[in-house]
Amino acid sequence: MGLQLFSRTLAPLLCLTVLIGCAHHKPQKITHHRQAKKYRTPHALPNRPPSRKMPSSVASRPQADSLSSRRAGSPAARKRHVPPAVRAGAKKNTNLMVRRAIKRARKSLKVKEADIYKIRGHYLYYLHTYRGFIVFDLRRPEKPLLVSSVGVYGTPVEMFVERSRVYMLINNVLGLEKERHQYRFVRRNEAQIVSVDITQPQSPEVLHAVNIPGTIREGVARKVGHSIYVLAQQARQYRYIWKHGRRQYTYTKPFLDVMSFSVKDPRHIRPVSRLPLLPKKTNTYERRPDGSWTRRRYLNRYVISATPQFLMIAQHWYAQSGQSLGYRWKNGYRHKRYRSWGRYRYRRIPYKYKYRCVRQEYAQITHIQMVDIRNPNGYIRPYTSFDIEGTMGDQFKQTYVYDAKKKRKLYLGITLRNKRVYNPCGKSHNSLKNTVVSVDISEADNPKLLDYMDFGKPNETVRGSTFDPQRKVLFAITAIARRDPLYAISFRDPTALKVMSEIDGLSGDMNLFRFVERRKFLLAVGRDNSSSCKGFGRNNRRSRVSVSLIDVRDLRKIRLVQRKCLGNKYRVSRSQVNQNRDQAHKMVSVYQDGKVNLLSVPFYVYGVRRWRRWHRYGWRSAIGVLSWDLARYKPEVAADQQNVLREIGTFTHKQGMVKRTIISNIRTRQGRRRVALNLSSNHMSIVDLQKPSNPSVLSSVALAPKVVGVYRFGRFLVEHRQDGAGAKQTNTFVTYKLTRNHHKKYLSSRVEVGPVKHIFRVDNALLLFQNPLNERKAGNKYVLYLDQKRTHIRVLDVKAGRLRKRAVVKLPYTIYAQKSTYCGHTRTCVSNAGTTPYGMFGSSWIVRDGTLILSGTSHIYRQNRVVRSGAVLMFVTPGRRGVPKVEKKMLPYFSAMRLIPMSKSSFLLARQGNRPSGFVQRWMLSAGKWRTAPWQYLQGQWVGKHEENGKTYHLVYHYTYREFQAFEVVNGEIQLEPVTRLRVNLQYRVSTLMLRQQIYAVGTYSGMSRVYKITFKDGRFHSHYTRNLVAGNGVLRAIHKGHLLIQYVHGVMALDVRGSEPAVSKFVRLSRSPYITIDNELVGDSVYIAGGTAGLLKLSLLKQRGNAQLLLAAKTAGKHKVLVQFSR
Repeated sequence: MGLQLFSRTLAPLLCLTVLIGCAHHKPQKITHHRQAKKYRTPHALPNRPPSRKMPSSVASRPQADSLSSRRAGSPAARKRHVPPAVRAGAKKNTNLMVRRAIKRARKSLKVKEADIYKIRGHYLYYLHTYRGFIVFDLRRPEKPLLVSSVGVYGTPVEMFVERSRVYMLINNVLGLEKERHQYRFVRRNEAQIVSVDITQPQSPEVLHAVNIPGTIREGVARKVGHSIYVLAQQARQYRYIWKHGRRQYTYTKPFLDVMSFSVKDPRHIRPVSRLPLLPKKTNTYERRPDGSWTRRRYLNRYVISATPQFLMIAQHWYAQSGQSLGYRWKNGYRHKRYRSWGRYRYRRIPYKYKYRCVRQEYAQITHIQMVDIRNPNGYIRPYTSFDIEGTMGDQFKQTYVYDAKKKRKLYLGITLRNKRVYNPCGKSHNSLKNTVVSVDISEADNPKLLDYMDFGKPNETVRGSTFDPQRKVLFAITAIARRDPLYAISFRDPTALKVMSEIDGLSGDMNLFRFVERRKFLLAVGRDNSSSCKGFGRNNRRSRVSVSLIDVRDLRKIRLVQRKCLGNKYRVSRSQVNQNRDQAHKMVSVYQDGKVNLLSVPFYVYGVRRWRRWHRYGWRSAIGVLSWDLARYKPEVAADQQNVLREIGTFTHKQGMVKRTIISNIRTRQGRRRVALNLSSNHMSIVDLQKPSNPSVLSSVALAPKVVGVYRFGRFLVEHRQDGAGAKQTNTFVTYKLTRNHHKKYLSSRVEVGPVKHIFRVDNALLLFQNPLNERKAGNKYVLYLDQKRTHIRVLDVKAGRLRKRAVVKLPYTIYAQKSTYCGHTRTCVSNAGTTPYGMFGSSWIVRDGTLILSGTSHIYRQNRVVRSGAVLMFVTPGRRGVPKVEKKMLPYFSAMRLIPMSKSSFLLARQGNRPSGFVQRWMLSAGKWRTAPWQYLQGQWVGKHEENGKTYHLVYHYTYREFQAFEVVNGEIQLEPVTRLRVNLQYRVSTLMLRQQIYAVGTYSGMSRVYKITFKDGRFHSHYTRNLVAGNGVLRAIHKGHLLIQYVHGVMALDVRGSEPAVSKFVRLSRSPYITIDNELVGDSVYIAGGTAGLLKLSLLKQRGNAQLLLAAKTAGKHKVLVQFSR
């Protein structure tokens, strides 16, 4: 009776509890130390079993890594949160209805793939390598407008763009951390997902960011509904650390995890679950009979593919096995020592020795793991796992197909089986085979091998491949000796794979396939190495990028329609499409609207750039646009006589390798317009394709020009951009107008010149020191080069925001100026940073009374020989009509000279010596002539000059003694002994700046930059405070509005020194261009910084005092975007 009551009442409730616990699992939080559980060692696929079924012990793997593998009914399962809707459905016993609802939700949701660009309306959203997230307005394709940007402090990977949200994936995140009242830069081995609001493209706003351990794999991220799936990985890293006074060896453990995040609330990105994929041990060892160790198995690499339903991870394992064949005797020699004539000599004595003969076999095994990503809530579920023999080349070598008629789930893969046998006592051989494998995965716990088939000629490798699930066919091309056959393999019956047809004798290879015309034809991008570029022919040494059109209407007889090569006028052409097959499908663009069919392919060529009458050899990036018209196709005509493919044109890209080319109809002010957008890391070009018969380049915009200088002329800023190097260098000067809020407004004034060696600002002009371009004949052509024996001085006049080229003075000798970074042109800004710890420091050039005074080295050549060299002082005056006047004075010294400004009409000439001491000489302007005073002995680095109570002091910093010293001037002579001293703890790279009585010094101590504030009053030094800043070497550049501007290798810091304690106001991070020379201009409460590829940045100084904030921010185009914020 009790048993019957239990079966009627408690048994259904227990079963219902089990069903609820199995169907709904608690998401796992992301942790940094989550490791995969141990599983059994994978086994190789058998050669060909008679039953054609994979053994369960071989194919399946225990699902121990699953997040949902916990036993139902356990305490952990009972405590899980069950949604109310599911609870109500459970009460009504409608679990089947819930599953059907989830299936309907899966079908309605679209799976999105991440990319680096998105065109929506007339806006272009681009995730740039250097500038981060940028927005362009394309309503005027002739002049695209940069609307806004958001700085990225890391390496951009990809992004998802929705209606009003952008989700950026970033690797190698860098941040500031506060530790013991010190700010330290930390490069975390982490990635980030950053959400940005683009409701108003003119002012995007960063909403939230979540950290991910490791790095995000490119090309694998998917978005399903409100869930983002990413693949995070971390390689094993070895390093040494100091611990407890000794050097210890440590390493970071590798991992490969699938993670999911919920972005339903963009202001709070929430991690949902995480699934580890790597085993605990990636290497296994065994001991040999002789006592040594050998590596039995080890993990080499992995390939990840993604479909709308599954993530497929293929782990490549190398397996080694040995078999003892007994002992063998071998003839050898040994050396015997003997003594002869007082010396030891050696003679070889033949003998036989016995050794062990071991036959070793090396095989490659691929372990396939399939992860279900169809859940719209973001829950990750491992589906199945099995092993096959061989390795996979790229992500397009495997796929998932669902047969709706038979309700069967199929896995299809292409592997390369490379089996090597090493036999020291017999023959060694190597076999290379391509194999197609079909596996039935309908039962996740018991995957079955249906069939596998070898195809291709011996020692061939598969290049490009693509699957057609609708027609149940696979297209793959193999390569050997650069003559490739293309195969059409049918998997309509997965238990009997067969080759339908093939095209043999194709020259070159194919790496990317695209279906066109309702999957009846196939477009292929690859290489052709024949001389005629018709698809067939004899091999040639050079190869070119080619586009092929293949007729696949009849699978039993596929044929080549036509082949065209891009850049026929160049000798060699290459493309990233052929080199990066994993991301090749994103690089090309196929456009079809029923009226015209277009294809654009990026490539690069090696050729000649003509400039005037000179030739410049080098690699150039280009875009080839082709069209096809199948109405001209004649099946009875050979491929070399067809006229289906037609090349519209080849357009060269100004700079940078083209990453994406997009053909699209964009909204302009005149209506819809068909254009081709070509994106690289440096430039964006737009080609008009409204009339394909007459294409034209509309515009070319520099996305990340290398800004190496900035100069202020009243209300105008001149930006100096530099491109290339050597004779190929191009310098562009662009003017901006400053508004009342000190924002910059672009003007149309632009001047482009050739290579420039030095640039100096004098009044309202820029003096350009150049080496003239010359030519020499190389064969039948002229080659351009720089003439290092002469110097030309060009005047670039700047008036009312207009740039004009003036006259040029040609000097018959060369000048090498020791130009250092200048921090601006204000009375309170003096660059006093040196590069060596010896002698005097200062600047190599100054401007006094409208004259440029330059210290450098001069070489005079006669008949290609240097007849005179030495230190020189040059006095250059621009002149009224733009003709500069040059006066040169040779000095009887060859050592480096520095110029130290004293007053408007005088300066000190400092001579550096080999000891921590030097000599100074005063130069004064009197009656239009420069007169000199006797040399005087002065030790240390010159800091400044101070006058009080009728006394004059020269303040210096001595590197050897690490102290500030003050020398009094008596009767015009500097005393040899200092009056007072102040000891400081600075090791090297000390830069100083003096403003009235205050001295600010920045140097390095124990790897940290340190700032000192010192006052010189009443003939003594008074130290106010000493504070550590951040890790790294800092150089003091300027003081403005109570803020010190300190330059680092990785950015620029503004330090507020108005209060009793220094406070970091702002820090501008230059993540992608760390080793550049930073120039800056002080404008109002802001500083404009020339940050190399980071562009022209604006650093606004905070006006608040005391409790300051540290903002990790960047201002570009007048838009202020804050990414990280700390409080003191």
